Amino acid sequence: MKRASEDVDAARAAGNKGVDYDPFDSVVGTQIRLGRHIASDHAEDLPEADPSCEKCMSDVASRTPEPFILEHRARHVFAPPRIVGLL
Repeated sequence: MKRASEDVDAARAAGNKGVDYDPFDSVVGTQIRLGRHIASDHAEDLPEADPSCEKCMSDVASRTPEPFILEHRARHVFAPPRIVGLL
């Protein structure tokens, strides 16, 4: 079990794109990785902060680091509204 993350990373590196090699992966983990990817590689395509989203508005008013703000805004692209505010 201690080597599980190394084994999964090695399988991802050697395997095909789009195949989930992590048997312990969760929807939340996938959403975090997808949000991080969109925020870091496609930031120019992200929507502006949503005025009706409590998390977007609290991020604007707080000192939340920009990568976290962008990851949250990225979730607006692919996650249902009831899920977006949870992360």
